[in-house]
This record gives sequence, C-alpha cells and structure tokens, in this order.
Amino acid sequence: MLADERKYQILEMLKKHKSLSVKDLCDFLDASESTIRRDLRELEKNGRLKRTHGGAILKELYTLEYEENVKQKINKCLDEKKEIASIAFTLIKENISIAIDAGTTTLELAKLIGQSELALTVVTNSSDISNALSINPNCVIYLVGGKLKNNTLASVGNYSVDFIKTFNVQIAFIGTNGLSIEKGLTTPDLEEAQIKKAMISISNNVFVLADSSKFGLVALVKISDFSQIDAIITDSKVENGTLKEYANLDINIITKKRRWRIDYYCYFKSCNR
Repeated sequence: MLADERKYQILEMLKKHKSLSVKDLCDFLDASESTIRRDLRELEKNGRLKRTHGGAILKELYTLEYEENVKQKINKCLDEKKEIASIAFTLIKENISIAIDAGTTTLELAKLIGQSELALTVVTNSSDISNALSINPNCVIYLVGGKLKNNTLASVGNYSVDFIKTFNVQIAFIGTNGLSIEKGLTTPDLEEAQIKKAMISISNNVFVLADSSKFGLVALVKISDFSQIDAIITDSKVENGTLKEYANLDINIITKKRRWRIDYYCYFKSCNR
C-alpha cells in the first residue's frame, strides 16, 4: 500500500473509532510499527491528528480557543502563504471589487496587489493590508473602522460589520483557523467570525486562503459551511488523502497542481454579472 493511501485509511479509521492504538493500525493495515509511527508523525505535523501514548486521536477532538498574535504568526508557514497568495492573485482581474479579511496569509496577497498596477476597489478590515495595498496607485481602499483587536490588528464589532454590509463585491478572500469536514470553517474569536460572515454575505465569489496545516483543525466559533464558499486555496503540501476526501464531497480545492480549476472560476460564475 502506498504511503498516501495508508495515511488516508488511518484517518478514515479514526473517524469511525475516534482513537486507535499503533497495534490496531499495524494489524489493520498490515504495516510495521515503525511505518505506522512515521505516518502518525507526518499526519500530526500536518494537523490531521494528535499522537497519544501508544496511538492517536483525531485532531478534530481538540478545540482551538487561543489565537496567536500577528508577530507569532507572520513567519509561520511563510513559503506556503506566499504560494497560496500567488495562486489567489491570478484570480484577480482589472477593475473589479474585492474584500480581503485580516490575516497573515491574506496579507501576502495584499502585498502582491500592492506591487502590481491593477485597478481595483478593495474593502478590508486590516490596517496592515491597507498599507500593503496603498503602494498601488490604482487601488481604491475602503478601510473598515471599529474596535481594533490587538492580537490580530483587525477591526471588529457591530460598526465594522454594518460598514462591510454597505458594499457588494465580486470576490472575498478570507482566512480561517480551522477546516473540518464536520464543522466547516472555524475561528477562535466570535467578533472575527462575524466579520468573515459579513464578507461572505456581500461577495459573489468566496475563496478561503488556508495553508495545509489548517485541515482537520476546529476552533471555537463557526464561520460557515463549505456550501457558502466557492473554493479553498491551499499549498502543495496538502495530503493527497485530504484532496480525495474533500473531492468526494464536491468541495473544491485549488493548489499549484490543480490550477485548471482557476479557469473554471475566473468570473464565468458571477463576476461578469
């Protein structure tokens, strides 16, 4: 059995049994203990499960209730964030309106827009993102006011939500702290979840920017179901088993290797309305 198929089977078994021992996995998959332990280490590194003494449990049994601040997150998975941003950037065409949620992955997208000369209208609740965008003289920026959340430097609160809802945009790019088949998109903070919901509600197309470590994680507050978004843009480190799992549920994932999906979404759906 190939490694990707074996890891996919491990996750499928954990969904049924919630927790399993290394011995159980060895017996079921007819694999050595060293092979199973290596698979578990890789799956844990990618955020899909948590190793326990002698076995593993699904990571989705753990709820993320704490969010790191911008300084802690800015350099984590930086190559992956840049890869995601470069894919997202190809979705943006001249003279359209977009919304960009506060976050370190979306910030990398804003940097690419700032370095371009694309004529765009952008709504954002992040001062860092607006600063990155302002380098582009053809970019009209609407910076959402409200209460500043110190650890993410995002504007949040009822005023922010109401301001966002005055717009109608063609694309929203949002971040998320967790992606779960069972729980959808989640974040640790209720106020940030409300901002993301508002951006989804005003957008014709919604793309979630999330690195591969976010798959299988569940945070405290639900943002949306997958039915409310068009696709997830992620990095090339995402497990083949994850791609298969989401594809089976008709949840679209865009990566470098699956760039053909971008042609399908490039505004034929709604941006030319």
